Amino acid sequence: MSAMYSVTKKIEFCYGHRLLDYDGICKHPHGHNAIAEIEVRQDLLGDAEGQRRMAEIIRRVLSED
Repeated sequence: MSAMYSVTKKIEFCYGHRLLDYDGICKHPHGHNAIAEIEVRQDLLGDAEGQRRMAEIIRRVLSED
C-alpha cells in the first residue's frame, strides 16, 4: 500500500445577499457564515519534479490567510 500525501485548507468567511422579486426572507439583505475546505491529494510524489510541485502547493496553501 502506498502513502497518501495531502494538504487541506479550511476557509471561514461571511457573505451577504438578497433575492429580487422574491417574497421570502431572502428578499431583504442578510448574511450567512460559511466554511469551505479544499484538499489536494496525491498518492505518489514520483520523481524530484513531483516532490517539488507538492512542496510548492504546501507552501502556497500554508502561506495564504
